[in-house]
Amino acid sequence: MNLETYTRGQVARFAIEEAARHGGVNNMLAVAMVLRNRVMAGWGDWLDVAMTAPAKRASFYPPAIVDYRTGNIRSFLSRMDGIWTGTEEDLTGGAGLRTRSSLSLTSIRAWRMWDRYGFSSDSHMSCT
Repeated sequence: MNLETYTRGQVARFAIEEAARHGGVNNMLAVAMVLRNRVMAGWGDWLDVAMTAPAKRASFYPPAIVDYRTGNIRSFLSRMDGIWTGTEEDLTGGAGLRTRSSLSLTSIRAWRMWDRYGFSSDSHMSCT
């Protein structure tokens, strides 16, 4: 294993743990895409962003047991290379592309409201 493989795994693990509880593949893709967008916005390299992601989450959930063998997780994992390389279309509309200093209280509140009202199915997560 090399550092890149490890880092990809950490990004995938974080996206799964954050979003699998909400259901669909698009939820996990969106979390991974926000991390990708943070890299692109200069928050750090992939490893920096992956390691600091837990401290920068907007919502906290109690730990949940995730079955990594489900079809949704396997589908998400099959698309991680596209997220990593930037070939997977961004479902988030550029969420996370702002620089760290440009985040406002309003944007943080908007993400918390998004989460609170349970936009959890794939159909709700599509930002096209």
